Amino acid sequence: MTNEFERRQTNTEKVYALFRAKPGQWIGPHELAHVGGFSAWRTRVSEARALAAKQDCEILWNGKNSSETAYMLRPCRLGRDASERIEQKSLFG
Repeated sequence: MTNEFERRQTNTEKVYALFRAKPGQWIGPHELAHVGGFSAWRTRVSEARALAAKQDCEILWNGKNSSETAYMLRPCRLGRDASERIEQKSLFG
């Protein structure tokens, strides 16, 4: 018999695996509830955000509070954004 913590971890990992399987695609509440549990899918998405952050990824919400709500995994950054300023030493000084 698994304890509650192990079950939660397993469901969180399943939700995160679903996001990783569909990067850049919006995933609705019905699909998330099927994997993460009917009454706990929002918590599993929240916990999956922490897993994504460890890999420099991000889980976004579409901002809708209805049956149209959806979440998406923004793929990991490959490098620095072109608009991100970095300090460099002068070549001539």
